[in-house]
Amino acid sequence: MPTGGVTASLIGLVEDDDRQLKSDIVLRQSSIRVDKRRVQPVWIEAEIGAGAGPGVYYPEITVYRRRMFEDERVEATLKFEIVVHDVTLDEPANNTFYLDLWQHNANLARKYDAPLWSDLHFEILEPYVASLAALGQKAVSLVVSEIPWSGQGSCYDRIDPANLFEYSIVGVTRRADGAWAYDFRALDRYVELCERHGIADEIEVFGLLNIWVIEDAGYGGVIADHPDAVRVRYYDESNGTYRFIRQKSEFEAYVVALERHFAERGWIERVRVLADEPSDLPLFRERLGAMRKMAHSFQYKAAIAHASFMAEEGIVDHVPILDCAGQEHEQIMEMRGGQDGADALLRRLRRQASEHLHLVQPP
Repeated sequence: MPTGGVTASLIGLVEDDDRQLKSDIVLRQSSIRVDKRRVQPVWIEAEIGAGAGPGVYYPEITVYRRRMFEDERVEATLKFEIVVHDVTLDEPANNTFYLDLWQHNANLARKYDAPLWSDLHFEILEPYVASLAALGQKAVSLVVSEIPWSGQGSCYDRIDPANLFEYSIVGVTRRADGAWAYDFRALDRYVELCERHGIADEIEVFGLLNIWVIEDAGYGGVIADHPDAVRVRYYDESNGTYRFIRQKSEFEAYVVALERHFAERGWIERVRVLADEPSDLPLFRERLGAMRKMAHSFQYKAAIAHASFMAEEGIVDHVPILDCAGQEHEQIMEMRGGQDGADALLRRLRRQASEHLHLVQPP
């Protein structure tokens, strides 16, 4: 049968809560040490080529074995069935499903022990970006400040902490004469890498809005008179140290420089400054208002846990988490209907409040 290629990959195992080993990651390595009497799964993937006619196919996999210096011999022949339907899928870039998987590129640098934003790092990123494009990925992820998810609470988990420590793709320097310089080369390189693979619908910018705060663990704000906990690190040429922007005017200059750069590159219409799961509505309004005053061309997007955030002015796109999409589906669909839908939702919320029904409130 015509195929676009067949690959075989080893599967890594992880110990689950029940102390049993479970299949986890599809490994890139070509060999692995397997303990005696332990099962080692293998992932076989066959891409069905566009020239494959509809029908039932019975491909085979031959398994060989040898020990030490023995000659190989056939251990088993595995037969299985593939049913090919009379349907041709669109090219991934033309998929109507809006696939938006956030890219955590600093994690990949740590995984492969590569200097952040180095040539080696970008070589590592290439196949990951290609694999996303093959799935139909639409959006580019850019992190432009330090640790916007504050480790996602990993400071409280000593056994299996998350590793969401993301670092800025923009280099910031304060010159010896006090002038500011912004290095957008890595940012440009990553956007262009994604564009080469067809990921070009949207550029999502993380790290400017709704930074996660864990005050007791030290993840608080550092900018005076600014309602958000944005942390922008810079190199100070005057004393050779790394410091953080602490004045609102200096942060505003950075935001304006970002906005200007996106505009000069012709990307500004695709840029969405993203807020991840805001929970305090009044505080979010204050944070969003502060950002909108700094950069008038930016558009804003929010990953939300409550449908009520869809009524907020200034947000052009909303991404509800799955339980919100299920529990508040009717309200979300009303909101998607435009202003009439928004008005209908507000009427519904007022009616529910007057009837003393329980409303899901942000934590």
